[in-house]
Amino acid sequence: MSDKEDIGLLLHDLSEGADTWMREYAARHLGATGDARAIEPLRTALEDEDESVRLAAARSLKELGGWYPDEEKRAEIVKRDWMPGFILGFPEAIAPTLASLFEKPSEYPYLERTGDYLRSMIPHSSLTLEIVDLALMASSYESSEKGFRFWDRSYSVEKSSAAVRELCRIVSPMTSNILHLVSEKKTRYIKMSDNDDRSWEDTVYFQSQRESAESELQRRGNPRYDPIAYLQH
Repeated sequence: MSDKEDIGLLLHDLSEGADTWMREYAARHLGATGDARAIEPLRTALEDEDESVRLAAARSLKELGGWYPDEEKRAEIVKRDWMPGFILGFPEAIAPTLASLFEKPSEYPYLERTGDYLRSMIPHSSLTLEIVDLALMASSYESSEKGFRFWDRSYSVEKSSAAVRELCRIVSPMTSNILHLVSEKKTRYIKMSDNDDRSWEDTVYFQSQRESAESELQRRGNPRYDPIAYLQH
């Protein structure tokens, strides 16, 4: 089958495919074709009923490049599903992205890719490299091995707490937003198990961070959370 016929088949499957896997496969592979004819069908696929198709379409659009919609269209896409907007680097996706990080804190190394996406939004937003790095660190925790067994681990929020202190020092609408997220940071319960099929939960606490954030927000006069602050450029 020729490349032209390949592209035609993928475009057909994306728009006409009855099965989700068929549309997702087409959306995932159209980006690699480098064919501008795929842009409009992929844009339409951002409204697909299935999340896997929407995300695949966003990744292919990013790979193809050359498409950056106006503010109204970006907001519409993010309102429907913020993840495609996050992949495409829309600044409107900053607020839900950061909220998701703080809602379920992760170990810092796992946030590297998220950081890359957020940094890609800097030219279109109020974000700076410093704010992105501090937000990522503040939303996370660290772990280290206590012994040779993978389940012997200790958890720390030392670096995360240092980032929160720095956010308290930098007074701006963006840092106030992030401190609001810190103030709602929930205790993290980590399910563990060993080779004897014993299971338990390790716990990571963020109480001192929440208190620091609440205290600083009070000092600032209790500013409201304002997602527009991320969009000012």
